[in-house]
Amino acid sequence: MADTTPELTVRPSRVRTVTGWTIFFMVLLRISIGWHFAYEGLYKIVGERDWRATSYLLQSSGPLRPVFRSMVHDPDGLIRLTPESVKERIDERYALLVEHYDLTTEQSAETEAYAKRKKVGDPASDHDKIYVDAIFADEDFQRQKADYELLLEEIKEMEAALTGPVGPDYNKERLMYSYGKKAQSLAALLSRAEAPLRAMEANTIAKLTPEQMAKGPISGEKSQTALIDFANMWGLTLVGACLMLGLLTRFAALGGVGLLALYYFAMPPFLGYPQSPMLEGHYLIVNKNFIEAIALLVIATSRVGRWGGLDAYVGAWVDAWLGRGRGQEGAV
Repeated sequence: MADTTPELTVRPSRVRTVTGWTIFFMVLLRISIGWHFAYEGLYKIVGERDWRATSYLLQSSGPLRPVFRSMVHDPDGLIRLTPESVKERIDERYALLVEHYDLTTEQSAETEAYAKRKKVGDPASDHDKIYVDAIFADEDFQRQKADYELLLEEIKEMEAALTGPVGPDYNKERLMYSYGKKAQSLAALLSRAEAPLRAMEANTIAKLTPEQMAKGPISGEKSQTALIDFANMWGLTLVGACLMLGLLTRFAALGGVGLLALYYFAMPPFLGYPQSPMLEGHYLIVNKNFIEAIALLVIATSRVGRWGGLDAYVGAWVDAWLGRGRGQEGAV
């Protein structure tokens, strides 16, 4: 008897997994994220003079707040609120002024003498009270500094009592209020302590010639997060450039994920933790950094760098160098 078992045929699916439009929008996604990163980096390098990550790190929240704050050299300003520190910064600023404006011998001597008066005063005259030793000896300044140090101790106690997302909301509000009060108190103290420094710089600039003024403004003081500033600015720029060009795309995408992870955990949208006023909206676990990181992981696990990118040429060169045949492309 003949076999009557029917033969099953598998019809090919009419749905294409990857279409031309898929490739187009994947390339557009890669270039768009690359533009976002590159512009952020270049703006910090060129458009925003003396950009620093210090304020972002100081305003961090969440369980890793101590880690991010530890990246700042003097997070509470206590080192800067010493006469030795202010005098040292006056000397450093004097050296920068001499170098930047190419001061003459006479100008340098006058600036050096004025800087010395701003540190210890003028024994021949008691009219000028804006010098370091006088400010730090002032009883009102000492009381103001003592109140600030007391506030720091109170904040430490509040942070120790509020070690996680569990706790009454009013305790979190009280802590956030104390953070704001601390920032205002520190700014007021530094304004008084650094008055001699600003006076010395203003006195020097007032005596510059038009040719010296043409050299442009002097850069700010040395950053407390100089290495982090450099790595962040150039990391954003290089990652963005590579993504736009489709060059070493997978490495660039993973580098972008690393940067976004740092931004995410510096101010995480976790339930119960104080949210930074720098945020644009309201988030819970998922925010813009999280979504962009997922998009970069999609790019890192695909070959989008070879679609309209330089990785196609790099991959062909690697294949030729390794003697691979067609169908054995590299993993760029």
